[in-house]
Amino acid sequence: MIPRKRTRRRSGEAVAATSVGTAPGSPGTAAIQEPPRQRVDTAALPRPEGAPVLRVCEVCGNDYDKAFEIVRYGRSHVFDCFECAIHALAPSCSHCGCRILGHGMESAGQMFCCAHCAQARGIAGLKDRS
Repeated sequence: MIPRKRTRRRSGEAVAATSVGTAPGSPGTAAIQEPPRQRVDTAALPRPEGAPVLRVCEVCGNDYDKAFEIVRYGRSHVFDCFECAIHALAPSCSHCGCRILGHGMESAGQMFCCAHCAQARGIAGLKDRS
């Protein structure tokens, strides 16, 4: 028997169904369309007394009792982990596209992760702290 790898998938994605002993993409496979999941407003559901309030992450949609809130420019955002917060709020480097988690560098309205990326875009005079 071939061990199967478990993967997370979003609703509506096609899932390859394989019979035992066949490789994905071979004639023994078929694509199964999963029906889209409906999001449930957990705040409207009845809760037992003392049960934690579940907040919904705005990036991945997880209901989580340890979610946190970040207020940026007067707008509130709810996340279940830093990974989702970074994905939604951290600026991207104008050259390489990576998320800037530190101070970064800014010139002419563009954000850069390092002096090398700024120089590659023709911005001179920026230096990394070393």
